[in-house]
Amino acid sequence: YVPGAPAVQRGYTKQCLDAYAPATPPTDQLLPVVIHFHGGGWRRGDRTISWFGSPSICSHLAANQHVAFAPSYRTRNWRHHKEDCIQVVLWVIEHAATFGGDAFQIYLSGHSAGGNIAAMLACARDWLPAEARTR
Repeated sequence: YVPGAPAVQRGYTKQCLDAYAPATPPTDQLLPVVIHFHGGGWRRGDRTISWFGSPSICSHLAANQHVAFAPSYRTRNWRHHKEDCIQVVLWVIEHAATFGGDAFQIYLSGHSAGGNIAAMLACARDWLPAEARTR
């Protein structure tokens, strides 16, 4: 577990993420990666609060041989959600291997509002650059 990595360079406290990896990862392969976006009705929430889903889900994923990332994102403005979460995906693509994750096997997940964000990242053509969508 690595708390608070800066996923976006502007440095707002809501633009960090926590990384969860298995205690004993395999040495001969990279693991699948899950980015799990917290819920909170787009108005509140944070990656560190159990009620919004991230700690328990990411801990469970790591215990089952996945590398999981739990980002926070700025709330109350959909343009901020979009901007922050796009940057998270691009950051994970670039840094997944550092945590033992496979940047070509990334899955998006989310609780409540975070599920909507994950769906938009996966399906809306203007949310992720083409090179990130085709990995």
